Amino acid sequence: MTGAPKHWSLIAAVLALLLGISPWAMAANVQTTGYGVDQDQAVASALRAAVEAGVGVSVNSRTLVENFEVIKDEIVSHAQGYVTSYKIISSQKDASGGVVVTIDAEVDAGLIKDHAQVLDILMKMAGHPRVLIFGVDEDLNSAPVATEQFAPLLKAVTDVFRDQFRFEVVDWRTVAAKRSGLPGVPTREAVAKNNSLVKADYYVTVSLDLGREAPKRELALTLTGVRTSDNYQVGKVVRPAGNIEPGKAKPKKLNAMAVDKAMESVFPAAVDLAKAMVEDIQSEVEAGNGFRYTLGFYDFPDQEAILQELAGLHGYVRHQVDKMDKRNLAISYWSNMRSDELDREIEGFLQKRQYQYQHKQDGRVLKYKWEHPDGF
Repeated sequence: MTGAPKHWSLIAAVLALLLGISPWAMAANVQTTGYGVDQDQAVASALRAAVEAGVGVSVNSRTLVENFEVIKDEIVSHAQGYVTSYKIISSQKDASGGVVVTIDAEVDAGLIKDHAQVLDILMKMAGHPRVLIFGVDEDLNSAPVATEQFAPLLKAVTDVFRDQFRFEVVDWRTVAAKRSGLPGVPTREAVAKNNSLVKADYYVTVSLDLGREAPKRELALTLTGVRTSDNYQVGKVVRPAGNIEPGKAKPKKLNAMAVDKAMESVFPAAVDLAKAMVEDIQSEVEAGNGFRYTLGFYDFPDQEAILQELAGLHGYVRHQVDKMDKRNLAISYWSNMRSDELDREIEGFLQKRQYQYQHKQDGRVLKYKWEHPDGF
């Protein structure tokens, strides 16, 4: 900790080792130098160097991830989200007219290690989740989402999930343009009601708390992930997003200042939420249960043959017949495949058998009906 006596750091390290915890899992103090055309740029350079040193400490030979260089670049490029505090030791002009800054920084080494492991998992995942991302006004102190000032924050979250995490991000406007009846903007209620059209595995809400009236407003960024199949909240991340001094700034200016500041917190907050979402996916699969689906087959001529085909699909874990008669087959079905993959597998064997059928999918509920004049 900056300014703490050295013997306290030693005691903390010894206690950590006795408890089986690496002292680096708490924090790492590093001194680095940065260069820039002005002091702000030089400080940013020094912070990146501090976090790069923190990555080297946190992700060592025992925790080395497969995509180390790519992950290191991602974390270092979002350095301010991993620096707990820093102090400028010296700042001076160099011969070329630029600024040289030396800082003493406290880096959250534990967070870096955790996030490096999460990013490694995300990069190796197959069948990434399909997510919908939209803004919400949590309370009266929230930045209004239906404004041009909020749009960059929403885009930043979307870009991270799509480009860095490789999630398949649903564009609500595109879906709404093709489907009548969808409102112009997504809401929790609209997603729950219309997910059979949207077909998202999760939705992520974004909100920014502007804090109370004060000389300095303390900002907080909140990301919430909800599983759409049963509306279960898999994770909620509330991350301090720094502070601003708006003075007498008007609402538009205030919101723009807050969003600009909150950008620094998007990446680490998104990694924390992605971790919760990945753990939700893995908890079902690693427990040996797979994902639970409800499958319905109606009016097909050979229900026993369908059961045999289902039991032979890739990713099959087990099934339970809930109802079976001459016309209907309803089963609970556990598989390690994602919804779209399972649907393709089922349609494959139905087509192989030359069945004419109609089909509906709503989250993890998949229904198939043998086609005849009575309709679906």
